Amino acid sequence: MKKLKTYILLLGIVTLLPNCGDPDPTPQPVDETQAVIDGLAKTWTIDAVTLDGTDVASDWDNVQVSFAANKSFSITGLSPENALIWPSSGSYSFPDSTKPMSVLRSDGISILISNLTERSATLNLVITGRTGGRETGLSGNYSFSFSN
Repeated sequence: MKKLKTYILLLGIVTLLPNCGDPDPTPQPVDETQAVIDGLAKTWTIDAVTLDGTDVASDWDNVQVSFAANKSFSITGLSPENALIWPSSGSYSFPDSTKPMSVLRSDGISILISNLTERSATLNLVITGRTGGRETGLSGNYSFSFSN
């Protein structure tokens, strides 16, 4: 009888062990839009800038971009010409929830995020329709590489 009680006790333990731990082992889906917001939410230093493939990083020396979790941004160190490409503050949104790497700035400029890691980001945008005076040479495809 003692062996039967031991056997039943062991069987009970073996039956209960698989049920220990996380009651819902199903992985939760990742909100990719929120992941982009969280990934951007920091202050970034501009490492490289190209305009139609030409290095124009020296025009962006000492510029820092800060993105916040509320989908806003602010930039310090802008020259008057740079402010025509990227305003000193604003917000961004996700016009298509199925494309979290494509954002829309509050000034109507679309940005494609081609790289976003903990330490680096690359944002690409196209400026069109800028003519007259100092704005003439500002149109084109921009690529901004950031680090923090």
